[in-house]
Amino acid sequence: MTYTASVVEVLKNTDKEFEAVSSGTEVELVKKVTCSAVDLQNNKQYLVMGAKGSEVTLSHAFKYRLPLDSEALVELWPTDCSSPECLDYISHLDDFALDLQLAGCPDASRRR
Repeated sequence: MTYTASVVEVLKNTDKEFEAVSSGTEVELVKKVTCSAVDLQNNKQYLVMGAKGSEVTLSHAFKYRLPLDSEALVELWPTDCSSPECLDYISHLDDFALDLQLAGCPDASRRR
């Protein structure tokens, strides 16, 4: 299955092929039929991390594809909720996003 998604915000990009991806860029999220762990829904917002993608040239433009495989993390990012648990979850996601933008990915070799 292939989903077309619009990027809301790039939190951290370390892939040279994806330097041109920014807010508003359309990307394709490619999910194997056998992948039952990921359930994407229309008009929902997701945090997608760790996927190694590819850039495909089409005429005079580029298209970007991200596989939703064992290397990718896909988390629903709620946009409207009112329960304390949901609001707490959004707060944690916001803090994580800010840390990622400011400090980058944690270096596992420094944790000892």
